[in-house]
Amino acid sequence: MKKLLFLVTVFFTVNTGMAQISELPIDHAHSVISFSVGFAGGLTKIEGRFNEFSGVVGYENPGDITSLYANVTIKVASLNTADKERDADLMGSGFFNEKDNPEIIFRSKRVVRTGDTYLMTGAFTMMGKTIDLEVPFERIHANPLAWAFGEPRIALEGSLTLNRLEFGIPKRGWNNILPSLGSMSLSKDVKIELSIMGRGESLGTEMATAVETGGVKAAIAKYKSLKKVFGEQEHTYSFTAREVASAVMRLTLSGKIDEAIEIGKFGSEIDPNDFMPYYAMGGAYKAKGDKANAIKNYEKVLEIRPGLAQVEQILQKLKQ
Repeated sequence: MKKLLFLVTVFFTVNTGMAQISELPIDHAHSVISFSVGFAGGLTKIEGRFNEFSGVVGYENPGDITSLYANVTIKVASLNTADKERDADLMGSGFFNEKDNPEIIFRSKRVVRTGDTYLMTGAFTMMGKTIDLEVPFERIHANPLAWAFGEPRIALEGSLTLNRLEFGIPKRGWNNILPSLGSMSLSKDVKIELSIMGRGESLGTEMATAVETGGVKAAIAKYKSLKKVFGEQEHTYSFTAREVASAVMRLTLSGKIDEAIEIGKFGSEIDPNDFMPYYAMGGAYKAKGDKANAIKNYEKVLEIRPGLAQVEQILQKLKQ
């Protein structure tokens, strides 16, 4: 059974009494799957990455870290070593044979606790061959960090080394079973670097989406239902007036001005001392052409946070 080191950053507190997000899609913009392999007898190396992959990370039993899982599917055709001719060669029949083996897949099976760390076992499939991987990981952030983002996240990172010969990728290179090609050969060992983040929607996005499908009442109901489930826990959503203000801005940009204003009023009730709902409503009224209410809301911003130059400039233009 193969082993690799796989550190996990869990942005959720794992006490079983707390509500948790059960599963999150992989956030491609903040995830990386890269590799490197020795070349020319180890004098240098070839580096690359896969640009397209998808999957999920989550918990089978929210709150129990031993139920953590990660499932990832990589598109072989997205391989990129910054050399188009080499990439075409690597995807051909002599290497990955992408036509017959278009995906690389990892599917976790179980997690068990081993002292202060945990061990994830999963099925890894490449080039039509599946092997079991034991994945030791530890929680490297003791405190929840999702408050910094206002949305739920789970992040995994680590590295491993795979023997390419085990998967039938050309048996050539030094220390292989067939004669070496000499100093131009590749190492049989390929180092893989992983940084995988699962990311949920922010509260503002959830509310804006709810408006699109069910109106203002649906958006406010979404806020209240999520807060009832997750409360004030920093490892899930940010239940702040500022986050509600982000929904106002999204709705304003999409042309749903009246709905944006109503959501803004709700945000100002959550925290009357936060200037952001008033700032967002000022923008909505301005987009609507209602100068009087735009001025009123921007003046409220300055009442809470005096001296904001940007708001002062907006007011100056509105009052001309």
